[in-house]
Amino acid sequence: MSEKNNQLKNVKTKRRTLIKAVLTLLGLSVIGAALYNIFLPGEKKAATEKIKITSISNVPRGTAYTFNYPFSDVSQTDSTGPCLLIHLPNGELRAFSAVCTHLGCIVRYNREKDLIECPCHGGKYDSESGDVLSGPPPQPLPQIKLEVDSNGDIYAIGVSIRTA
Repeated sequence: MSEKNNQLKNVKTKRRTLIKAVLTLLGLSVIGAALYNIFLPGEKKAATEKIKITSISNVPRGTAYTFNYPFSDVSQTDSTGPCLLIHLPNGELRAFSAVCTHLGCIVRYNREKDLIECPCHGGKYDSESGDVLSGPPPQPLPQIKLEVDSNGDIYAIGVSIRTA
């Protein structure tokens, strides 16, 4: 009987040790996830390649130019997505994903109002920052990082995704 009791004791001890180990790992995972969200900024940067969009001469001030760029949508699941290159009235260039963060409709640049609009549900975005101005979109538009060379060629060099 004592040998059977020892075996039963060993099984109970092993089970308790296993449960403690699993609970410890689970607790550490929750703590790690919380610390990750606290100490890292609400911005994701997608690793993407440098791609020529167009020349600045093809995009007069106050107009937009459409192009495709990899992983430019909020979920970063599309291999390429539609984007808007905007030559602002003040001469600065901005580029954003053209996929609305609400339900994925394609947005357009409104030259007269100098803002980006979604035709599906009336969402409006700031043309300088991509921030939501009004409507149902939950997040700003992902911004495409730009580089302009000495010849006036405009390149997309990355994506920055900000959370609300």
